[in-house]
Amino acid sequence: MVGMNLWCLGALEPAERELRGFLEGEGAYSPSAPLHLFCFAGTLVDRGALEEAYEVVSRTIAAWQARGLGMYEGQGRGVLAGVLCRRGEYAAAERAARGARELLGFLPLEHMAATATLAAALLGQGRAAEALIAAQTAMQQQEALSAFGFRGAATRLVHIEALEAMGDHAQACKALSAARDRLRNQAAKIGDPAVRRGFLEDLPENARTLALAGQWLGEGDTAVS
Repeated sequence: MVGMNLWCLGALEPAERELRGFLEGEGAYSPSAPLHLFCFAGTLVDRGALEEAYEVVSRTIAAWQARGLGMYEGQGRGVLAGVLCRRGEYAAAERAARGARELLGFLPLEHMAATATLAAALLGQGRAAEALIAAQTAMQQQEALSAFGFRGAATRLVHIEALEAMGDHAQACKALSAARDRLRNQAAKIGDPAVRRGFLEDLPENARTLALAGQWLGEGDTAVS
């Protein structure tokens, strides 16, 4: 839990230290293993260690399959889809995300995350209309659950970018303004300036959201001092 929260704050190096090693040996089969995989792989990806993230996820999924842990496989495929997206392998990411969604009906937050990843994979392939449908579905799931899930800013960002790809700049700007305000409000609650800066600058979806706000909303510095 410490590692997960450090990752969500953008404190990537200490997050990696907390999370590294847990999935080795019997830890890979513990009840918390899927959450560990999600957080550790995400930390590696955000640090740019894409190849290691892919290897860790692939190895862990194979270990689960060998033990017959089918209930973990959907979560693993969702994590794999996210890694593949960041590697630019969008068709493979789409397949993994669709496979994950088929297995995650009983886990609404994970299903929502896989739907958002599917939207990103479709957008990466230039299939904007399909991407927007998937992104809107993920946003509707957020509202229905009154929860944004892990790293929900990524869901909001893919929705914004899908709207823009469809040529609806006005709605994209409206959604972007809301996403930017949410980030500002969250950042303002972080007392440590270094941690606050990492939250805004080191998490890709947050940095991208603020960069777009600077470009589209006619703002200069969008950070929180």
